[in-house]
Amino acid sequence: MLELEDRDLDEIKKCEVGNCDLKLSADMINRLRNEVNWAAPDHGARAMQLYRQMLTEYVVDYLKNGNKALLQYDNRKTPVRLADDHRMLLDGALFLDEISPEFGKYLRQFPGFELSGVENTVDWTKVDFGLKPILSITHTTSYTFQDNNIPQFLIATKGIYASRYIDSSLALILLIRESAGETSNAYLVFTNISRSNSLSGLFSGLKRSIVSSESEGRVRDMLVESKAKLQQVPTSPVSTSQTSESSILNGIGLKSIMMLALVLIAGMLVFFLFRRRIR
Repeated sequence: MLELEDRDLDEIKKCEVGNCDLKLSADMINRLRNEVNWAAPDHGARAMQLYRQMLTEYVVDYLKNGNKALLQYDNRKTPVRLADDHRMLLDGALFLDEISPEFGKYLRQFPGFELSGVENTVDWTKVDFGLKPILSITHTTSYTFQDNNIPQFLIATKGIYASRYIDSSLALILLIRESAGETSNAYLVFTNISRSNSLSGLFSGLKRSIVSSESEGRVRDMLVESKAKLQQVPTSPVSTSQTSESSILNGIGLKSIMMLALVLIAGMLVFFLFRRRIR
């Protein structure tokens, strides 16, 4: 269950539009100020319930209306429009339109463009990087398509909410298969881009140093774990003609890939983004 820590609730109690530690819209901030009786003994539980309710309403609205329903963060003096951010992320995504323009169109027009072979899931996760934890919500879209009669697989993981640090993010995972006689080879390509205006101001260098150190260690551990899981896959040759899409994905460990994408969104890109800023 999605839970905020006590220190998060303390921050929410002080939130104002343009001055809030958590990323929220102006409407969310005003609802927390007006609908929660902060003098009540159970104000923390009430605030947590309203926070969950607002995020649930947000996800339902997003699934119905797509990018135009994405939040505008109003917790700082300069608002951040996620719809604008994600438009730029998609336009800057590597290999997406070259390999599968129809999938790029689907992502840009979701949910208004229908495409067979697509599955969608929405997940939330909590990640701690040594400063304050991040609560994030991601929309993952998987797409199976054919290239020269060989099934290929694309995953797009889009960060539609993060409570701190990350404004927006987009991860793309491509599973490429090519025939090699009676067997086939598979290659996994991962790319991720993100945007953030956080970790600035007083002690920003120290904050970035902490985040970088924590992110690097956690991402390294995750990569080692994922590699070990992927290496458990049987190495016997598989006939291309006898291999289905589902068996391909099961063979390389789809769960491991999805876990890797979620962690890298919240960690690896933060690490590289902030390290690039330091230079």
